[in-house]
Amino acid sequence: MPSRPARALVLLALGGCAPAPEEGADDPVLSVPVAVFAGTFDLMRPSVVEIPVAAPCGDVVLEGMTLVPMDPALDDDLPEDAAFATVAEVADLPDLLPVTLPADAWTGAAPLRIEGGTQTTIPLVYRPDEEGTHEVVVQLRTATGTQEVQLSAAARRHLPQVVPYLLDFGFGHAGRTQSFQVDNRTRFQLPVSLQFGEPTDFVAIAAPTAIDPLTRVEVVVRYDGGEAPAKGHVLVSVGDEPVRRVQLVANDCAHSISVDVDQDGVSLCGGDCDDDDPDVRPGAPERANGLDDDCDGVVDEVDVIDASVDADQDGVSALEGDCNDRDPSVSPQRREIPNGRDDDCDGFVDEGSLTFDDDGDGLTERQGDCDDSDPDIRPGAVERLNELDDDCDGLVDEAPEPPSQPPSVSPPGAPSLECTP
Repeated sequence: MPSRPARALVLLALGGCAPAPEEGADDPVLSVPVAVFAGTFDLMRPSVVEIPVAAPCGDVVLEGMTLVPMDPALDDDLPEDAAFATVAEVADLPDLLPVTLPADAWTGAAPLRIEGGTQTTIPLVYRPDEEGTHEVVVQLRTATGTQEVQLSAAARRHLPQVVPYLLDFGFGHAGRTQSFQVDNRTRFQLPVSLQFGEPTDFVAIAAPTAIDPLTRVEVVVRYDGGEAPAKGHVLVSVGDEPVRRVQLVANDCAHSISVDVDQDGVSLCGGDCDDDDPDVRPGAPERANGLDDDCDGVVDEVDVIDASVDADQDGVSALEGDCNDRDPSVSPQRREIPNGRDDDCDGFVDEGSLTFDDDGDGLTERQGDCDDSDPDIRPGAVERLNELDDDCDGLVDEAPEPPSQPPSVSPPGAPSLECTP
């Protein structure tokens, strides 16, 4: 099924009656805008634009319509590839017309009577074949003469967005997957193709061949190589036009974005010797478990071979909950102080201090939170009548300022139907 073109409706405020263009003519005249900019549209896709007209002072018969180039140096006859055409000129091509076009839409092939005090629109087809702004003069003929409207529209190539630009598969054997998204924000289905560069260690396991209008799809890529550093790319194209090159890296600290697989705050490139275990990282307490927990190259150092022994002599052993039994200032019996570490071994760093967001509202006491135990109280919160300073401005239950009333502005609307003699 052919894609449906977009339809743009342009409404401009038009003046009331004006003297007839031919001296002595008493027939009502047509009210038209001087110029209409229809908007910006997708390249290579036909769209319908409309010129608003009105007959404020009596019935007007629109006898015909002619399109002429804006540039007088060009011939009066539009070239075959002109950006604008009348509906009658493309009536034999149903795929160029939207299904929402009224059945009685005026094509310019026969006279159109506009009743006095009413308005209507004149549809035209905009079918650009190159980017840029296109212009045409629309001549509307009535019994009182010819009136001209300068019609313009712009065509742009709308390509999908691809994010992110780099996929880091981390470190390890084959089988790891990552994904990127292709977002089609146009009103038309887009054909999509993927082309992988060398090396061939990366393959797509879920890739679309077309993306529906206003749809976002996920492209899943798998790493099939070994443990050696690998760097490649995949080129995303729409039709024959390249859109984005997504870089692909694996086992490569030189080009890695330092993916922290186990979310322990340290990536393999940052020194994590086991990025699949969040309990193993530089600075972690060494435990008697046959692993190098602190990534110092030594397993089960002498001072913690027996986890039941209080190695740092602070009264608590590792078995009893000391999260760093080599530092006597760290134990469950210590008080938390703002120093960037977990002093009391409760799993939180600097909680209860001026630098810790205790209530999880995004602000600490140092950042102005006047009650860090209540997430509803913070700078920028809405002040309520509750005898509390909700917005931390030093005032309690202050009355909010009434919103300013914007000046009354008449909305842009249809052509004026007021008849001014």
